[in-house]
Amino acid sequence: MLKNKIEYFAFLLLAGLFRILGITRARKLAILLGSFFFSFIPIRKKTVVENLRIAFPGKTEKEIHALAKNAFKNFSLTFTDLLLMQNLSKEQLKKIVDFSEADGLFKEHFSSGKSFFILTGHFGNWEMFASVPLFFGREMNAMAKPMRNIYVSDWINKSREKFGVNVVLLGSSIREVYKVLKENGVVLSVNDQRGPSDGIRVNFFNKSTAVFNGSAALALRTSTPILMAFCVRGKDLNYKIIAEPLDYGSFVGSEEEKIILICQKYFNFLETVIRQYPDQWFWMHKIWKY
Repeated sequence: MLKNKIEYFAFLLLAGLFRILGITRARKLAILLGSFFFSFIPIRKKTVVENLRIAFPGKTEKEIHALAKNAFKNFSLTFTDLLLMQNLSKEQLKKIVDFSEADGLFKEHFSSGKSFFILTGHFGNWEMFASVPLFFGREMNAMAKPMRNIYVSDWINKSREKFGVNVVLLGSSIREVYKVLKENGVVLSVNDQRGPSDGIRVNFFNKSTAVFNGSAALALRTSTPILMAFCVRGKDLNYKIIAEPLDYGSFVGSEEEKIILICQKYFNFLETVIRQYPDQWFWMHKIWKY
């Protein structure tokens, strides 16, 4: 408990420092911190390099290490913007996040008044999806994994909820998510974490990969539409949303076979996006642990 309080105090100090600096200077500091951690406090650096070697076997060691360093910088920027988000105004967020490329798809789904899934991943800055209700005027339910430190977890969830997001903690009864879908709610799910070793597997970067299938199974069983979307960081360090519908209506086979096909289609799109922006995915995760 004391450890959690100390961590939370340090977390608040950092958030306060970034707030004083403002977004432009805080982001510059974030890039420096990312480089510093990569070089001197290389937490999970080995995992990042190993994952990149698997994903990009044709790249040289110099290229792999350059990507790894940029991945640290990008994660530092994501964390920094998360700390700043609670203090950003609606006007500031609308300047930071650009929905123009995906505007038609999002408007089509939100204006239907019906339920749908938004499947995203730990790419670019997934936390910026908390701004979605600002753009489309409708509440969204975000599935989130509880964190070890409950104080930090509560702070982050309040930040997510500021603009109209209802946080649904994973581990809650599946009935809660099912109820949201039956009441025509919108569910955001981050779907790219490693699944159980005995669960379903898909092909991801030419490697058999264990994945979670909860969102795919719920969507299939409730006939809920799926929109795949990712938040890409631009050269100006702001964001654009890219999206693509996941149409599974023509899939044939058993329920399990259809669920696998849904997951595979999602990971195909994720891989395509990662190949375009290879330093923006969360390579610190041991996606290929088994």
